[in-house]
Amino acid sequence: MSIVLGNSIGTEAMLAAVVVLVLALAPHRSAAAKQGTFPLLAASCTIAALLG
Repeated sequence: MSIVLGNSIGTEAMLAAVVVLVLALAPHRSAAAKQGTFPLLAASCTIAALLG
């Protein structure tokens, strides 16, 4: 369980960085979306595994 939570915390930090990039720098939104795709998928899978 601690491994899942540890990975989740790092993933959430990456998602937070993506949100900051999207809100702050309009020209870099596509790069932020690409950067945030995998962490979003990982967070979704983690939540699904914890709930299911």
